Amino acid sequence: MKRRVVKSIGVLLILILMSTTASFAAAVPPDVKGAMYEEAVSALVEKGIILGDADGKFYPDSTLTRAQACIIVVKAMNPQPSEVTGTATQSVPKSGFKDMSGYGWAEGYISYAVQKGVIKGYTDGTFKPGNSVTMNEFVTMVLRAAGYTDESLGGTWPMNYTGKAAELELYDLIPAPLPHLATKWMAAQFTFNALDLIEAAN
Repeated sequence: MKRRVVKSIGVLLILILMSTTASFAAAVPPDVKGAMYEEAVSALVEKGIILGDADGKFYPDSTLTRAQACIIVVKAMNPQPSEVTGTATQSVPKSGFKDMSGYGWAEGYISYAVQKGVIKGYTDGTFKPGNSVTMNEFVTMVLRAAGYTDESLGGTWPMNYTGKAAELELYDLIPAPLPHLATKWMAAQFTFNALDLIEAAN
């Protein structure tokens, strides 16, 4: 009788492990498997920081808009849902930028990023959410999410932020010199490299 119970428990554990492995594997977009950045993308997908497209693919070489980049960074900061989506009695927080028409889906995240000093926008009161995000801009967003500020770093932008990222050894697997625009995989890899710093600061 004891042998049957032990055997049953063993089979059950195997099934649970198989189920867990299958569900984790399913979370990895098919166009990321085997790539050098698979670990980074998989970890961020598991945490809900990034998502694949409707077809389940990630399209790693696509560029990101500033709105999309901001959402990734804010999700890595792990805010309370109500802080970015509002509540039943409170509307979605507004960022204050005058060019957010059509970007209601990003408004709460951008507003949160403004409050936390992650982004500042442009002097004309715009954020340009649809513009492609540059690597310099993305590095800056990530380091600000990790607690660094213009004042604490000093120097001139973007070298103060890109230089600090090098000092912190956050460029693992990122091409050198930094490309002008951030692709989805680069954004995922850089966020993953800095995730411990972001989580510690938030």
